[in-house]
Amino acid sequence: MSKYRGVTSSVAALVSLIAASTPAMASNDWRDHPGPDGRTPRQVVTDCATGAVQCSFTPHELGEVAHGKFHKVSEVLYNCSTSPATRMMLWSDTTGYTNEVSVSASVGASLFSIVSISVEARYGHTWSNQHTETSATTIIVNPGEVGWISRASLVRPVTGYWTADYHQPKRSHWSILDIVTGPVAEGTEGKTSALAAVTRQMTTEEQSACRLEAGENGTYTSPP
Repeated sequence: MSKYRGVTSSVAALVSLIAASTPAMASNDWRDHPGPDGRTPRQVVTDCATGAVQCSFTPHELGEVAHGKFHKVSEVLYNCSTSPATRMMLWSDTTGYTNEVSVSASVGASLFSIVSISVEARYGHTWSNQHTETSATTIIVNPGEVGWISRASLVRPVTGYWTADYHQPKRSHWSILDIVTGPVAEGTEGKTSALAAVTRQMTTEEQSACRLEAGENGTYTSPP
């Protein structure tokens, strides 16, 4: 399935022709390939978010609740001592929404609002554009190691089409496939986020920093 359905002619075919005839351009981002009216998919979706064009989002498939990617959510603990370090690590994780067309953050909230209204109307599923969880988890870091808490939050994707109609400077119609992923609360569909205590060996530079940074207990921390 093509990412977008063109304007009046097939933009997907145009992009395929460009990629085949100019190998150096084959890796270019499809979101920035102009269609016959000169606009790009990213520009069209941005116009949707800002209200520069009349458009709508039509959801076609609501995906299952799943885990997003693991990412660091706590401070980093460096154990410069000769004994294992056991610490209760505070962590906080704010999960926002993402979309495949990847418009800028400045218009993201407006874009998500359009999607949320459409999804709620069709599926009865309510999203917020971000969700924050905060807690504490115990970690054990062995001598000469670095440790932190990672988390994979709960998210849910929806696949659908942005439809936009331009009238100036000439008439054009766009239909762009997008996958929008938003956060869901703990316990949704009986699922919970995943936490992991991650450790690794110190680098040479980190070992050198021990002499300057370590406190009386032989450890020190840095921001995530």
